[in-house]
Amino acid sequence: MQPKTLATIIAIVAISAGLVGYTAATQTPSILHVFAASSTQTNTVDCNNSSCFRMGNGPRGGFQGGFGGPGGRSMGFGPWSNVSTVSIATGTNIVLTSTSGQFRAVGNPDENGTASGTITFTVTSDLSGGYVLTISSGSITVSGTTYTISSGSAQMGPFASSISGQGTTSSSGSFLIRAQAHGNFSGTTAAQEMVDLKAGSTEYAILLSGTITG
Repeated sequence: MQPKTLATIIAIVAISAGLVGYTAATQTPSILHVFAASSTQTNTVDCNNSSCFRMGNGPRGGFQGGFGGPGGRSMGFGPWSNVSTVSIATGTNIVLTSTSGQFRAVGNPDENGTASGTITFTVTSDLSGGYVLTISSGSITVSGTTYTISSGSAQMGPFASSISGQGTTSSSGSFLIRAQAHGNFSGTTAAQEMVDLKAGSTEYAILLSGTITG
């Protein structure tokens, strides 16, 4: 075998091994694992802190994990590069009201049921990279208990297609939220939300679908 051919094969094997290692190191369970687990598969779900959620990052980012890839390729709505930037005035309210929803307790798939919520985001700053929001009011009902939002903050990218944020509830709870519009939060009326809510020692994975109003 020629030395150049051998060197090429060695390089290909090294690169392939590196990619396999990278994939293994970066893959983590998504929120869908919480919902996919049945009562007979309680040992297949390993949720520590928010590791089951992969909420994504960056102002443009869409849902990651089972909901789609990184960046803006989210939930089948196409890449962000094909979407125009959106102008939303400071002071605008974005109200998300669920029409359907479900929850499961993290680490205990037997505890599950319907969930609902209404959350109001207010645009406080318009920046070149996106928008700064406050979570000005709202509540989430899960497992028969309503958690009233007491404070929160969020951000939205320049395409106004996704919101990510965090906040607290009046019952000493805390939550992470990620919302995705079926288009953008200014020109469409449907959205989906992913919420990681912890109250006391119980943590809930919540999926909501609903409407967008101003």
